[in-house]
Amino acid sequence: MRVPLAPRRVASLIASLIVSLTVSLTVSLTALLAVPTASAQGDRGGDGAPPRAIDSASARVAAGVLGRLDSAWDAASGARFAAEFTEDADVININGTHFRGRPDIAARMQAILDTRFKGSTHRSRTLELARSLAEGMIIVVSPAVIAVPAGPLAPEAKSRQTFILVNTGRAWQIRHWHNTPLREER
Repeated sequence: MRVPLAPRRVASLIASLIVSLTVSLTVSLTALLAVPTASAQGDRGGDGAPPRAIDSASARVAAGVLGRLDSAWDAASGARFAAEFTEDADVININGTHFRGRPDIAARMQAILDTRFKGSTHRSRTLELARSLAEGMIIVVSPAVIAVPAGPLAPEAKSRQTFILVNTGRAWQIRHWHNTPLREER
C-alpha cells in the first residue's frame, strides 16, 4: 500500500531539489514552467489548456510576501527581511553563496545591506510566474531591479528570482529563494 507524502515533506523535498539547481538550470526551469495563458475560464480553459503561468490566488499571495520582503530591504533590515522566511529556509544569493536558516539569512542579509547594497532600494518587481505546485506551496519567478547608489553594482542591479512559498499554517513564508543576476548578453 502506498502512503501519500505529507505536504510539508513534499515541500521540503522540492525545496531541497531546487537548492541543488545551478543558475543555468534555474533559467531552464523558468522557461519550462512559463506556459502560455489559458482562456479566461479559470486556471484551465474549457478545451483542457494547460494552467496559466500566473494564477490570481497565487499572485495575491506572492505580491503580499514579496511586498513585505522589498519593504524590509528598503528599510535595510536583515531581521525583517529574514522574518519572511521559514526557520529552515535556504537562500542562494547572486554569488552562489548558500544561506541556511533564518538566523543565517538575517545576519548575512544585514551584512549585505550595510555594505555592498547600502542605501539601495527596490525600483521595480514583476511576476513572471506565480502558480500553485501543490496545496500550500507556490512557485514564483520575479525579476527585480534595485537602485544602488554607489559601488560596483551602481546604478542598478537586475536579477531574476525564484521563490518557493509555503503555507506554514500561520502565514505564507519563503522556503527557498534563488537569486540569479541578469547580465546583458553580448
